[in-house]
Amino acid sequence: MMMGISEAVAAKLTGAFSGAFLALIFMVPKSRFDFFRRLVFSVVAGVVFAPVSQHYIALGDTWVDLAAHAGIAALASWWVVGGFVRLSQTWKK
Repeated sequence: MMMGISEAVAAKLTGAFSGAFLALIFMVPKSRFDFFRRLVFSVVAGVVFAPVSQHYIALGDTWVDLAAHAGIAALASWWVVGGFVRLSQTWKK
């Protein structure tokens, strides 16, 4: 099923925000700045890398599937940013 550009962007943003807030449950940031940094990065990564996730994890081509791919990408990026933040804090000590 073909989606318009606005539908695809809406699906990606919905999935990316959902993935970012789901990640918040698993890896809580230590500060407000860290929260906003991870939120922005994970939403952008969810929108950008949703097609990559769609290529490797074949769920389908519907609106819900595209939102799920964006959520997967956002969740993964939240963990990556959190890992880099904790690694950099370890190196500072």
